[in-house]
Amino acid sequence: MGKNTYSTDYLVDDQDVFELISARVPANSNLRQLEWAVIAQLDGKKTVKAIADTLDLSKSETREIFQNLIDKGLLNRVGDEKEREYLTEEELAQLEQGFLLVMGPVASLLVDEVLNELNCKRPKVPLSLLPVLIEFLSLEIENEKKRVKFQKSILPLVRKRLLK
Repeated sequence: MGKNTYSTDYLVDDQDVFELISARVPANSNLRQLEWAVIAQLDGKKTVKAIADTLDLSKSETREIFQNLIDKGLLNRVGDEKEREYLTEEELAQLEQGFLLVMGPVASLLVDEVLNELNCKRPKVPLSLLPVLIEFLSLEIENEKKRVKFQKSILPLVRKRLLK
């Protein structure tokens, strides 16, 4: 993905549920007090929002703490796979086709790189990541007119799946 560095800070959703990957946090992990407080709340059932409400954390504090814990390799997102909605193969192909029209033959490679950055693989791309996927792909398009053309081409998909 070359020049672009993607921030995944907002990939933590209020309804996500996490568990501690290891029962024992390494002694050298240098966790802050609020990070320890979040870890103490993790039970594999409470949502991020429930934990934030319990600890009276702001949205930005919550995102930062969870992202730090994820980046340190301490958290695992849990949830019933059946409850999670995914883009269909046709929808993913539609997105890729719109990207191909403005980026040419490198489009498929760039889509795969962005999916990898988002820690997901074809065909299991969570619907909740569609806005982030669009944003990251848009960052790859330097020409403003082409970027708008790409975004317009996928607007019907966004309306159909996210604005029901």
